[in-house]
Amino acid sequence: STATYKIHFVESDRMTRYTEGAGTLLSHAKANAIDIPRGCESGHCGSCLVRLRKGNVHYRCEPSFPKADNEVLACICEPSSDLELI
Repeated sequence: STATYKIHFVESDRMTRYTEGAGTLLSHAKANAIDIPRGCESGHCGSCLVRLRKGNVHYRCEPSFPKADNEVLACICEPSSDLELI
């Protein structure tokens, strides 16, 4: 069975449901009319950097942009648990 995760976008106070394998966090946000800045969409520029308050993600490829442990690059990651994002 396919897992479903709750994604809480704190700044917009929006709660969405993400189905495992449904694409990147950035594409999920766009599909739900939640604005996350974007640039290269390949993990190099850092435009889509968001802070992770709770949860885990996995990356489709290794990020080349330097990030802190509590930050994720929305363009190349997928949720692997419920998330709370700032």
